[in-house]
Amino acid sequence: MQSNRMKLPYPPVAAPLVQFGKRWAARPPAVLAVYLLALYVALSTIYSFVLGLQVRFAGADWLAAGDTNDPFYEMGTSLGFWGMLFFGLNFLLATRWQWIERLFGGLDKVYQLHAFVGKATLTMVMLHMAILVVQALPDWSLVATYTVPGVDIDYTVGLLGVVGLTVLVLLTIWARLNYHTWFQSHQWMGVPYVLGGLHAILLQGDWYMIVLTAVGGYAWLYNLFFYRRVAPQASGRLLQNVLKGDVNELLIRLDRALPVRPGQFVFLSVTETAHTLPKEQHPFSVSQIVDPSTIRLSAKTLGDYTAQLRHLAAGDKVNVHGPHGVFGDRAQQAETDLLWIAGGIGVTPFLSMLHAEAASSTPRRRNIRLIWGVRGDADAVYDEEIRQLVQALPHVTYDLHHGRLSYDVLTGYVGAEALAASAVFLCGPVPMMHTLTKQFLAHGKSPRQIVSEEFALR
Repeated sequence: MQSNRMKLPYPPVAAPLVQFGKRWAARPPAVLAVYLLALYVALSTIYSFVLGLQVRFAGADWLAAGDTNDPFYEMGTSLGFWGMLFFGLNFLLATRWQWIERLFGGLDKVYQLHAFVGKATLTMVMLHMAILVVQALPDWSLVATYTVPGVDIDYTVGLLGVVGLTVLVLLTIWARLNYHTWFQSHQWMGVPYVLGGLHAILLQGDWYMIVLTAVGGYAWLYNLFFYRRVAPQASGRLLQNVLKGDVNELLIRLDRALPVRPGQFVFLSVTETAHTLPKEQHPFSVSQIVDPSTIRLSAKTLGDYTAQLRHLAAGDKVNVHGPHGVFGDRAQQAETDLLWIAGGIGVTPFLSMLHAEAASSTPRRRNIRLIWGVRGDADAVYDEEIRQLVQALPHVTYDLHHGRLSYDVLTGYVGAEALAASAVFLCGPVPMMHTLTKQFLAHGKSPRQIVSEEFALR
């Protein structure tokens, strides 16, 4: 009796390793370089640890009393340097500079990397401190120099930097702070960074530490004071605020044109309104580009801030920073048929891309299939708009799916062969995108044919 199960292109035992390798190979080179550097730091740390153990098993004292020739001392000091390097990199990743976005393959990828680099920084800096303290035993005066504030100013500034970094990162990772409180605390990250750099400069005065501290410090100050003034932006007024289910449609007229492209997103801040609203920036996808000076944003109620957007009224003043994102650009560059898969509010970038398809006069060189997954009719707030657009687009097919999307569900709509041949674009809840990506890879799809966009400020 033959099995009806689809045959995988490689043995099931090897599937996880093959998927892992494929996903990593598809990452932008700059992202790979950062992860490889972190791997190098980890391996060199392990090497120094093994070397230190060998020295001790060969007859050296287990407690080195701060001996600078001890491999453990080299391990601790090296981790301090690498921690500072990763710390400075994180400030660069937070600048939203266009060249940073292009280098790392999109701002969503930059912020994912930002989270990893932050955790790596905390790990390296804490190990730097802990290893040197243990390596200083049994010289308690040296331990006190490292750990007691005021004993030695050179080490005190470093200690304050470690404590400050630890508190702020732990707040980011574990504390259930609302976004406004978290954002305010995150702005202080530059203080422990500058203290750490000053600590290294006072002790050694190496030119590269001066440069590293200056570059990271400048990126921090740019984020703190200059971004709102010099980054690409435009002020404007709200023309209309329409509530569709739990989605706010904000139609905004800008005082000058912004080079917004289909599939991009912007950072919105409300600068003047009768309703009390925090002035921090939040990212929202552009669901329609009416003209270069008029855009529509679609914001689903997902938290305290988005819940307050329904109180905005026509005439309220806003500021828009950006645009950002390469999601739509990659769809334009694709030469094969496209399969657009949206989950919930993840349909918004596809909306602007559909409007662009409707406005385009260039010949259609590929077919597009849009499948939008929603929980129920109440969430399908753009169903009618999409159907109207698709009526005038013979190369576009649209399906609304109620329930969870999976590989089997998708093949039921488009067929396995068409799915295998199409470039897939995913936008929606992160678990949905991760699950579908794994399923596509398991069925032999190349990771370079899968484009996703996920964005979170934390």
